[in-house]
Formats: sequence, C-alpha cells, structure tokens
Amino acid sequence: MKDVKDLALSSVSRARANMRARQRPIMGNPSHPSHPDARINKINVVTVVTAVTGTPSQRQEQQQERAAIVEFDARIPRAWAEGFAQLHPDRPPAGVPLMRRQQFVDDVGRFLDDGFAKKAAVLGLGPFDLFECDADRPFARIDQQGLCWLIAGNRLVDLSKNAAIIETWTGARQTWRRKQSNIGRVLAWELVS
Repeated sequence: MKDVKDLALSSVSRARANMRARQRPIMGNPSHPSHPDARINKINVVTVVTAVTGTPSQRQEQQQERAAIVEFDARIPRAWAEGFAQLHPDRPPAGVPLMRRQQFVDDVGRFLDDGFAKKAAVLGLGPFDLFECDADRPFARIDQQGLCWLIAGNRLVDLSKNAAIIETWTGARQTWRRKQSNIGRVLAWELVS
C-alpha cells in the first residue's frame, strides 16, 4: 500500500508541476480555496491512481480497494465509493471535454472528502441527485446534471434536503435545486468512455 501512496503523491506532484509550468489552471482562480491547486486531499490521491495496469481481475481488485478506502475515509454509501473508483479522469465519455471531465472527478473527490457526501446521505439525497447526467449528451444537457456536475471547480458552501449553494471564485452564489430524475439519465460512472 505504501508504494501505491508514494506513486500517487509523486503523480500528483508531477501533475501539479506540469500545470504550473503551463501556467494554466484546470478551472477557476488558483487562489480560491476550492481550486485543485489549493490543496491535496486523500480522495484526490486515490483518484490519481485510477490508471491501473494488469489483468482485468487485477484492475477490478485495485478498483475495489480504492472504493473501500474512499468508503472508509468519507463514511459514505459503498455504491457511491465504488462509482467514484470507476471514474477515470483521463477517459471522458463522448461529448465531454477532457478538462471538464478532470474537473468533475476532482469536484466529486472534494465533495466526498469535505463531508458533504456524508451529509447528503443523511439528508436522503441519492446518487442521481448528485452524480446524474443525460445518457446521450452528458455535458450539453445542464438541466439533466446532478449537483457535482454543477460545482465546476467552485465551492459548495451549504447543502440541504432540497437545495445547495455553490460559491463561484468571484464570490457569486448559485443555487442548485433538487429535481425528479427523468428517463434517459444515468450516473456519471455508467457512461461509456
């Protein structure tokens, strides 16, 4: 396990160094506390190690291990942890730009790590409320996106049973309202890359 953590930390360091060298942040303001460069958390380190190698059974075993770590650290439902472990930041589904996919994976990691996922589970929010999107046009259909798709590099500041407040890097506040799931929506990890 120590080798995996060392690999993850060195991968994170390399990725952040490359990003600084290009002087092009993923999204938003690099000085904002929710920006990906602002801090490293446990779940983000797990996310970096998504590019696993080996046989299909080895990859499945590694994916289950990542899910168990996320479930334990964030104290969230196992299905959410397993879904998060399946998200690969470098393999976006058709119609989703690579940088937007990477931002979404980072936003989900922060959502799980910052305690909002635990609060969402207690409030009765389900996976479709948080991680859903349109099956055919996941990026284009903003009206079909769950909360985590709408964070988009900004900061989630409050969560209730029927709404959430997202603060942008400029300080503006946006409100997400819970809605009924419709036919044609899927969870982000169910999209084919």
